[in-house]
Amino acid sequence: MKIKSPLNYTGDKFAIIDEIKNLSPKDINTFYDVFCGGGNVLINVNAQKYVGIDNNIKLIDLLNFLKTRTKNDIDKMITDIVEEYNLTKSWEKGYIYYGVDSSKGLSLINSYNFIRLRNDYNFSQSIIKLLVLLFYSFNNLFRFNSKGQYNVPVGKRDYNKNIQRNLELFIERIHKIKPTFINLNFLDLNKLNIAKNDFIYFDPPYLITEAEYNLMWTQENDNELMKLCDFLTKKNRKFAMSNVIKHDEKTNVELIN
Repeated sequence: MKIKSPLNYTGDKFAIIDEIKNLSPKDINTFYDVFCGGGNVLINVNAQKYVGIDNNIKLIDLLNFLKTRTKNDIDKMITDIVEEYNLTKSWEKGYIYYGVDSSKGLSLINSYNFIRLRNDYNFSQSIIKLLVLLFYSFNNLFRFNSKGQYNVPVGKRDYNKNIQRNLELFIERIHKIKPTFINLNFLDLNKLNIAKNDFIYFDPPYLITEAEYNLMWTQENDNELMKLCDFLTKKNRKFAMSNVIKHDEKTNVELIN
């Protein structure tokens, strides 16, 4: 069974998990998920040990928070925040109670209290408030402005049964596999003791596509990542990369080479 991360991180690979697993080595000692995002690949690949790496400290802090709490503890903290800010509880009351249907959604009802919560989070940086914001935000996006403030608007959904189920399965999985989550730039990967039976998966931002997440990724970043892959090849270390070679009128010639 595939497990979906409750964190909707831009560019996640949940839809192609089976392809990634089929192309991966069958006997992996340590699996390194570089640019791990919400962890969809990490929690679904089979290995002896797991390391999730990302340079987004807020993301790594949140993953470590989920790793060290039980589902019941987190559920209680979430519902306490929901009660405190008077946010909707569709999983208990349904959409009819709020005078809307699923297609219309809950954004107008939650808008004012969502903004209150967002402002409070941006002041306090409380991890549990961030988690609630994610569940009540537009498309559950994990996005911050240049000042490090969460800036996603309110969404149509809330902490509904689907999210609760994804969260429960995700927590059960990371408690079972006990991954290590590290805040690290990919350029510092050579600081880790990567062995021959380990496997590294790269899912970097794509140089030639136009998603907002990719705008911060430069040709220099791409070149450095390819140098790292060449270094790993010389060291006889196994790795894979998800990327885009052609998009519209653009071609990543350096990557092809």
